[in-house]
Amino acid sequence: MSVSEAANTPAGRVIVGILAVAIAAAPGCATQPEPAGVGPEATTAAQDIGGSEEGAESGEEGAATEPTEAPDGENAFCAAGEDIASTLDIVSTDSIADPAAYRERMMSSAELFTSVEPPANVEREWGAVSELLTLSADALADAEVATEDDVRDALSSDSEDAFFLVLTAPGFMEAIGVELQRECGLDLGLTEPAFDDACIAVDPMHLSSVFAGEVPEGESMRWAGATSDCTWDDGENSVGLTVSAAEVSGQILGEAALLDTVAADGVDVEVYDGAVGPFRASGGRTAVATVGETVVHASVRTGDRDAEQLKAIALAALVAQELE
Repeated sequence: MSVSEAANTPAGRVIVGILAVAIAAAPGCATQPEPAGVGPEATTAAQDIGGSEEGAESGEEGAATEPTEAPDGENAFCAAGEDIASTLDIVSTDSIADPAAYRERMMSSAELFTSVEPPANVEREWGAVSELLTLSADALADAEVATEDDVRDALSSDSEDAFFLVLTAPGFMEAIGVELQRECGLDLGLTEPAFDDACIAVDPMHLSSVFAGEVPEGESMRWAGATSDCTWDDGENSVGLTVSAAEVSGQILGEAALLDTVAADGVDVEVYDGAVGPFRASGGRTAVATVGETVVHASVRTGDRDAEQLKAIALAALVAQELE
């Protein structure tokens, strides 16, 4: 199964289709990201991660980038900033005018990501993208790539690790792009998330009523669409917090049924059936609060629907108040 096909499985469409956005191919040419659709018509991971329309129309894959050495006293990450930004669309295999040039660009991009030390803020994301680039470059290195189909065949894999890399790549690449904007002054047209790490938005003491014992450590994840997510799960009960740009909230909620609308501490909160969010879809209740262009989705799953609803509402209102 190819990387692109993996993302078009039901799980892949839900996660990648909901949260993926196109990342600009180069600084100065970026447009505001738009979320992909959900369902069979949703774009594949390769489309979501990016691809330069200009390059596709001209038939050029872009010049291969060489690792950039930082001048004395200059941040190596920023010194290579433009090369990094132009690499963020490299895993697109949906419009390849020149397969051989694409292979060369993939290989040089993999080299770039292994030669530059990333900022601590995006170390995990950088490592995952670097791994995906390296796996792809290795697969293409000795392959015959005369056509687009040759590229797709070379990148085919049954690896669960590769599947996970594809699902997480859009969010991780966006996180790197946001860091380029913050640290290096590049304008990629990306919206900054309300929280880089949604886990820090909630003091664990506020979750103690959900868990019988010690509150489990939150697991943080970045998704595209200025979305950060945290999950606390002890194997029986769980709490999820997804904070996203308003433009992708409807896609995160999907077809979840609206059960109620309430006011909590001056915050209007909608209550939906199910524990809605990435990798959360069964049981529970989800409370949603909107603050400007940011939407808070708080889900609770304990098996007690009334308690779930009350706790989800309280959590959504709490985080919304932090954002006001």
